[in-house]
Amino acid sequence: VVDKVVCLALDPVYRSDGTRDEGRSHMWVDNEYIIDLRKELPERVLFGAAVHPYDLKFEDRVKKCIDEGAVLLKWLPSAQQINRCDSRVMKALRFLATACPGDKPLPLLLHNGPEYAIPTTDHRTKSYDYLCWSSWDNIVNFFRFGKK
Repeated sequence: VVDKVVCLALDPVYRSDGTRDEGRSHMWVDNEYIIDLRKELPERVLFGAAVHPYDLKFEDRVKKCIDEGAVLLKWLPSAQQINRCDSRVMKALRFLATACPGDKPLPLLLHNGPEYAIPTTDHRTKSYDYLCWSSWDNIVNFFRFGKK
C-alpha cells in the first residue's frame, strides 16, 4: 500500500539569458498543475517542484514553491538543457542549501546518467546527464582512490 506519492513538476528549457523557451522542450509540467493536484488530494500527494536554475526569478519561484509545500526540487539536465558547470547552477545549489524555514535545505532530485524518458531537443546537451571531472580532478581522484 502506498500512502503518499511525490508528483513531479518539470520546468521547460530556459535560454542562457534567463528567459523561458517552451519550443525547445519536449514536455514540461507546470508547478501549478502539481499544486492543484495536491489541493485535491492533500493527504496523498507531495509536491515535487521544478524551477530551472537559469530562470531570472529562480529564488522567488523556489520560495513560492516552498510556501506551497514543495518537498524537493527536480532538475533533468539534458532535457532542461542545464549545464552544471554554469555559475548559475552553483548559485542555485547554494540557495537550496538554506532555502527552507530555519535555514534548512530543499533537497534536489538531480538526474544523472542516460535519459530515455524525456529526450533533449538539442543533441549537444546529452552530455549534461553525466558528471564530469576536470583533468585536475582526475589526478586528485586517482591518488585518493587509486584504481577504484
